[in-house]
Amino acid sequence: MTEHLYQQAEAFHQVFDDRQPEQPTALNQEELMNRVGFILEELTELAVSHCQTEQSINQVFTEMTERLNSAKQKLLNKADNTNLPIVQQVDSLGDIIYLAFGSYVLMDVEPTHTLSAIHSANMHKLFPDGQPHRDPITNKVLKPQEWEAKYKPEPKISADIEQQVKYSQL
Repeated sequence: MTEHLYQQAEAFHQVFDDRQPEQPTALNQEELMNRVGFILEELTELAVSHCQTEQSINQVFTEMTERLNSAKQKLLNKADNTNLPIVQQVDSLGDIIYLAFGSYVLMDVEPTHTLSAIHSANMHKLFPDGQPHRDPITNKVLKPQEWEAKYKPEPKISADIEQQVKYSQL
């Protein structure tokens, strides 16, 4: 499964950000902060998935800030890390993937069709001029105006979950 996911991500980057190096290379600080920003945006969407009010969103962000400060303190208390940046980056990304798949396990959702729906939607983010457009602050690939109506993955994800629920009840 991971090889297929890597190939999908590689296909996306060939179209939207074709900077794949010739050999394993650590992300520089700017690239790293962009990637962390993209991941944080998705994590905040995950964290507020039960929220219905601004107050509950604020409570979640307060807890997230406390947890982020706790993680910072943990890092500051650790002995110096002697690993190369690429080793640290690859290890951390591997842990993120492992935790994400563990979350799927805890929800009893097999994610193959979900991930394919997300990949398909992402591949439709080219603008009518044939180019990707980026947010000037976050550098994230933007969605064209018609993207939401035509390509958003949530309906496919919802249908897949419904199928999995039906199958589990057999």
